[in-house]
Amino acid sequence: MKCRTLASLLLVVSLVAAADKFQLVSESPLGNGMGGLYSADLKQVAFGAPSKITIRSLETGQEKKIQLSGMLGFLIAWSPDGRYIYYVRQSQGSPYFTNDLWRCDVRAGTSEHILPQVGWSPALSSDGAQLAFQRGTSLMLSTSDGKSLRKLCDGCGSSRMVWSPDGASLAVYTIHNGSDHPTLTLVSVATGAVTNLVALPPGGLDSFLWPSGAGGVFFNFFRNSDQRRYRVTVWTDASYTWDDSQIWFCGIPGGELYQVTHASPGYTGLFAGTPDGMTLIARRNTPMPGYWELMENLFGAVRRHESGAIVQLRLKK
Repeated sequence: MKCRTLASLLLVVSLVAAADKFQLVSESPLGNGMGGLYSADLKQVAFGAPSKITIRSLETGQEKKIQLSGMLGFLIAWSPDGRYIYYVRQSQGSPYFTNDLWRCDVRAGTSEHILPQVGWSPALSSDGAQLAFQRGTSLMLSTSDGKSLRKLCDGCGSSRMVWSPDGASLAVYTIHNGSDHPTLTLVSVATGAVTNLVALPPGGLDSFLWPSGAGGVFFNFFRNSDQRRYRVTVWTDASYTWDDSQIWFCGIPGGELYQVTHASPGYTGLFAGTPDGMTLIARRNTPMPGYWELMENLFGAVRRHESGAIVQLRLKK
């Protein structure tokens, strides 16, 4: 009797846990959507060319082009009020991996230099007041205009990070030297204290979202085994199928980790989401080209694979 009662209790607990997880309900094309940087209200998307930023209204499809004085690297964030777009570009006279942070005034059509040496992907807080970025192995903070610079912690820097909705902490994707296993950590903005959330399988993280009502972070992630199979097998096996990057979720502060999507091919971009986390905007890959298509036109085939449709993903719990 006790064993049966215990088994029933475990079944109830497992059902409750499964019900609490985000699950994919539907996927649909996003009308005027495209891969790019979405504004906080999901009404505009910006995308970059070498020397300009184009802003498209998702309601009307109309576009505005802003010419830049220098070469654009890639876009980072919209300010919450939609006035500024932050972007990085390579530092003049510096190695390739050294980037400076710039800010484009959408209304005025002008740009200004904000900070030097900000790594690959600085993060803007949800209220638009603070910036976080990597400099060497350190995680740095400043105000959104590049002032009041301070070091948050040493050895905790990462090219991928996202602010908590309340601005009190940062979720950071970290790979320690000599380790194949990346880690998600939580860094306190007040103290710089680092808490390990969960160890991830060997692989790579592409993009981060922390919706205010989701209770954690969504991110794109691919396993190294998938990437390794692509690099080796696709050249020798014409029947090979590509198992691509998927969308995962990690609960905070508990560190509960699970995969949300299981589609093949998967999703190589996670661009935006609603505050409750129930709707995500992502790029769905086109099927990976076969062996003979790759042999005939390698770069064209790979570009088509990486430029699939922009879709809305509806989730439930």
